[in-house]
Amino acid sequence: MQGAVERLSSLLFSTDAASTAQVVTLNPELVVRTRDDILLNEAVHAAELVTADGVGIIWAAHRLCGVGLSRVAGVDLSEALMKNHGSRLSVYFLGGRPGVAGRA
Repeated sequence: MQGAVERLSSLLFSTDAASTAQVVTLNPELVVRTRDDILLNEAVHAAELVTADGVGIIWAAHRLCGVGLSRVAGVDLSEALMKNHGSRLSVYFLGGRPGVAGRA
């Protein structure tokens, strides 16, 4: 988690104001979708940060590649980022019932 927050912080607060970055919280369902959706596959591969969001990803990385990963879910990453840099961020909540974004 800490490494992902540090990477996102460097992306968000870089000196290049015109830059953008793609972050993917990869779960097994998304991996399956990338097999049939070439644009999604390209987006995942081009992302500046990809985190393991699901035990299936962690298991596969260990079992198939010998790589140990920690789970970093998108919601947890967002919360950690807001805790560390909340006063410097502008956050937009999309979706949900009326009042949910206000409570968040």
